[in-house]
Amino acid sequence: MLILDAGGGSGYWSKKFVKLRYEVLLLDFLWHMLKLAKKK
Repeated sequence: MLILDAGGGSGYWSKKFVKLRYEVLLLDFLWHMLKLAKKK
């Protein structure tokens, strides 16, 4: 299942969904938040 995390920020919830074996697409308007989420 694919989950869209719109406005995902630092990826807090995305990380939890990935651990539950979901495929996650994280979107955010702030590029520095996307960089932070990618590090996590």
